[in-house]
Amino acid sequence: MHARTLRLLFAIGGVIQLVSCAERIPPAQKVSSPVAHVPAESRVDQLLHQAWAKAGIETAPRSTDAHFLRRVYLDTIGTLPTEMDAREFLLSQSPTKRQDLVERLLASPDYAKHWAVYWDDVLMGQRTKPQIVDRHAFVGFLHEEFKRNQAWNELAYRIVSAEGQNTDGTTRPRDNMAPWVGVETAPSKDVNGAVNWYLRFDNPQDAAGSASRAFLGVQIQCAQCHDHKTESWKQRDFNQLAACFARSRIQPITDMGMGMGGMKRVRIDEVPRVVPRVRGDKEMRDVTNATPKALDGTSFEHERNVRKALAAWITATENPWFARAVVNRMWGHYLGRGFVDPVDDLRPSNTPEAPELFDAITQDFVEHKFDLKHLLRTIILSDAYQRAASPAQNDQLWSHFRTAPLGPYELVHSIARASDLEATLESQNVDLSSVYLAVASYYSFLFDVDEEFDKEQFEGSISQSLALLNGSLTGVASTALPSSALEAALEHKSERERIESLYLRTLSRFPTLPETNFWIAYIERPQPTTRPMKGGQGKALPKPSRPDPLLRIEVRSQRKPADATTRAYEDLLWTLLNSTEFGLNH
Repeated sequence: MHARTLRLLFAIGGVIQLVSCAERIPPAQKVSSPVAHVPAESRVDQLLHQAWAKAGIETAPRSTDAHFLRRVYLDTIGTLPTEMDAREFLLSQSPTKRQDLVERLLASPDYAKHWAVYWDDVLMGQRTKPQIVDRHAFVGFLHEEFKRNQAWNELAYRIVSAEGQNTDGTTRPRDNMAPWVGVETAPSKDVNGAVNWYLRFDNPQDAAGSASRAFLGVQIQCAQCHDHKTESWKQRDFNQLAACFARSRIQPITDMGMGMGGMKRVRIDEVPRVVPRVRGDKEMRDVTNATPKALDGTSFEHERNVRKALAAWITATENPWFARAVVNRMWGHYLGRGFVDPVDDLRPSNTPEAPELFDAITQDFVEHKFDLKHLLRTIILSDAYQRAASPAQNDQLWSHFRTAPLGPYELVHSIARASDLEATLESQNVDLSSVYLAVASYYSFLFDVDEEFDKEQFEGSISQSLALLNGSLTGVASTALPSSALEAALEHKSERERIESLYLRTLSRFPTLPETNFWIAYIERPQPTTRPMKGGQGKALPKPSRPDPLLRIEVRSQRKPADATTRAYEDLLWTLLNSTEFGLNH
């Protein structure tokens, strides 16, 4: 069979060829006792089993170690385990290996990087003002906070009340396309990266709507133009909240306000009087003339620094929305759907699922002083998160794990981890940041996943499939270049060891016997002496916004003929990277 034909066959039917040969999922289990199989001290699992039993729900069985391993890596640090880590976990007989794995991930340097990128996406969105918003400095600020495990209330307070300088002027506007490149580098002491959150808004109204959704889970922005038709929020409430952001003054630091090739350097300060941003604008006059108040009516009229007063109110222990908002969002991140859906819509008429469980986790989070790692540990080790994925359509009360496509960050970093792409780039003298910038701009367009949009099941697209089939990212990742994962796999003596190595790197599991036998037969089969290039031929794909630096590596690699065995293993790795099993979190 021609190599290209085989590739297309496996990529299109990847979920059938690869997943169906994996460990079989046993029939659903009906919960017969509210506390059956649950430790007495586990309040979360007690409440889960009570809810399942009361509703007569049949749940999916407990996930396999391989499935749990892969999903907890993707959800917690945004990438895959290494071959060595996967092998060690799967072969371990320790009864606490799942708990031990969670602790290692929460202590991993990748933890802070992943959550900095996650919250940058939540708080900044897709579009910012690149000449003034230093997104790189904002992600750097978040990274430092997550690295020290800053309490969520303290972190949110620092963002809402932030004052100071936005950038040191060295960040280039184009760096905002991939702010997570070089995130480990902390901002300079003169910069408060948190101020960039406020700078992204055109007016106080936008800042108020975003703060309410992100930190309180309340969508009050509908009241900007008129009283809410079904909820208690009035236009007056919105204007009063927006007035809390109307006393911020943005001033250039220098006459030119520019760094060397970078963005404008400005400073945000709070002033004791209202500073209208748009003269003569009625909506702005309504905001600047309003008394600054919180959503519960707490007045800040006589506060010298209104944003700090608002930030203190938002993050207060007694605030009825703050803790519930992040608990709901994190439950939705790990389980595919929050107690309330969408995750930022905690209005009274949007009744939560399992309200007793929601209240219990929220109370526990507050009692542990808004410790995010404690919250994530609670969710990950819950019986709900450790259910197997299931094709069942009725996912009531998180009775099975919800399959979802990888986001662009997870996809790119998983391919890079599985293939040792960074080592390969270094061996080819290619700048890593330029590659990530190009790949991020392209793959974000195709693969961006909105977790707030509830879908019954994963629905792929032709563009996404073609991007992987014809893309240079998987083309280079599956080529036997110096320092690559494939080169390392080929150092094993036996075919079985080589195949096992590639499966552990990509799918985080051992291959089944039928898969191993199939690939041994394929590798031993005579291979064509020439073959089409793996990437760069996707005419159906949108053109990327910048040149792809990976293409020259791929073209260069095609000029170095590989032997038949190496070509067969390249096909194997390429197939695994393009499989549905690789592209989904399950």
